[in-house]
Amino acid sequence: MQEAGTITGSESVEEIVAAEQPKIQTVPDPAPASPAGWHKPEPSEYRCEIRLCPEPEGGYSVYVPELPGVVTEGDTAEEAVRNIAEALRGALRTYRKDGQPIPWKKDTDTPQPNENRFWIVVHV
Repeated sequence: MQEAGTITGSESVEEIVAAEQPKIQTVPDPAPASPAGWHKPEPSEYRCEIRLCPEPEGGYSVYVPELPGVVTEGDTAEEAVRNIAEALRGALRTYRKDGQPIPWKKDTDTPQPNENRFWIVVHV
């Protein structure tokens, strides 16, 4: 498992998301007491763990372990992070628009050795 907040390749997390500010922000690991690594600091802002995985055939897959079904990919790490932020924002907007509770998963699997963990903040 890669250390939280890092990715494989030459890009840093900060470089990957710099072009997307203020829509995407990286943040430090949440406090260990956080239920699943997510929280809602203000009404339109969500902090979520994402896991970025380099694929053997090239490119990256990325998903939000606390929100089942929010998964995407990209040819580069930067593209994958942009895509997951867009997918997460879309899912959160849909739940809010439909008046449904967001089905956060409280317990997540331990990251696999090839998964890079870090957190992003998306504004909905």
